[in-house]
Amino acid sequence: MGNLEDFKKDIFADLKAQLSKPKFPKIKISYESFIELLSAQYQLNEAYLFKETLLTIDTYNIIQMQLLYDWMCGDLKNNKGILFVGGYGTGKTSVTRAFLSLYNRMTGVLINYFEALKLHESLKSDYDFKKSITLINDIGKESAEVVDFGNRTDAVCNFLQIMNEKNCTLFATSNLSIESLKKRYSGTVADRLKSIFYVCEVKGNSRR
Repeated sequence: MGNLEDFKKDIFADLKAQLSKPKFPKIKISYESFIELLSAQYQLNEAYLFKETLLTIDTYNIIQMQLLYDWMCGDLKNNKGILFVGGYGTGKTSVTRAFLSLYNRMTGVLINYFEALKLHESLKSDYDFKKSITLINDIGKESAEVVDFGNRTDAVCNFLQIMNEKNCTLFATSNLSIESLKKRYSGTVADRLKSIFYVCEVKGNSRR
């Protein structure tokens, strides 16, 4: 009987250890080094788009930077991603793309990128979502329903449900507030957002 109890304890200890491990590699660098690397990657991404925009950090996006740092380097569990909400042009997408590009370069973890408008197409793809990180841009901008082989379906709802069931890690951006997202989607989806994402509001006027 004692052996069985010891076996159970060992099983639970192993499970606890697995759950406490980060899903993706953590990078042990200082916050200052992180900002320096992120700024360089941001500038590189912008140059690729024929822009010369520098990363500006101020009181409006300082929480965004700290959250990204904690996800990659700190104690924040990275078993789920981050949803950034806020007005147009506040840097939600450009900063997140730079961050994920940097993370890919430092760890080799694959990054998938989808526009919410075309999200239904990704459900037919062969991407290994579980071993990669997926960024969905502009949640809430897509049509409420799409027609797929005669069937009407909500692409974002379906995608989030599938990703949640597979325990996949998602990042996302939206120009809608959390309250607007709750109105846009059903109560079930709104609750699912909380289980899939850490949520961060990026304030301020457009930087464009």
